[in-house]
Parts: sequence; structure tokens; C-alpha cells
Amino acid sequence: MRWKFLIPTVIIIAAVVIFTVFFLDAFLKRGLINSGQAIFGAKVEVGSFKTSLLNLGVNIRELQIADRNNEFRNLLEIGNINFSVRLMPMFSARFIINDMTISGVKWGTARTTSGR
Repeated sequence: MRWKFLIPTVIIIAAVVIFTVFFLDAFLKRGLINSGQAIFGAKVEVGSFKTSLLNLGVNIRELQIADRNNEFRNLLEIGNINFSVRLMPMFSARFIINDMTISGVKWGTARTTSGR
């Protein structure tokens, strides 16, 4: 056996699995919040962000985008976003969404905290 190859490979695979299981959702949630705030110029909040590697799915709950002109109003509030993508087209830089559902869409809802 080639121990000089096997041991580093196992360590790298274990590190990727640990990152994916424990930190991927938080990393992607933070990225969604930061990019949303850059786009809308107001506070963006996400209740939960879950990924599923088995079906390549994403579930986002309680997405709130504040109105930058009225700090105690939401521009948009979405209760649940759920979608999954196909694996093979991703290798050719394409994303094909198999199934997508969006529920609980509300416009102009009141906020209890400032959206700035």
C-alpha cells in the first residue's frame, strides 16, 4: 500500500466531509445575506438555510428583505423556498432546476426591528 498517498487523501476527504456537514449551510447562509444586502441596500434576514447533498437541494425559510426607504417595513417576505438541481449539467457550467416551490410570499409587511 502507498501510505504516503493514502493518508493525505483520507485526511483531505475527511476535512471536506466535516466542512460540508458542519459549516456549509452557515457559510452559504452568510453569503446569501451579504449578497442580498449589497443588492437591496437594506437588511436581509434568513431564518434557516439547509442543503441536501443527496438530492442536491436547498431549503430557505423565513427570508425577509427590508425596504431601504422605510426601515420598519419589509420590501419582500418569503416563508419557504425549496429547490433541487440536476448534477450532470453542473459539470458543463449549467444549472438546471428540477423542482422549485416558493410559498408564503408577502409584500410590504411590518418589521419589529429596524431594517437598516
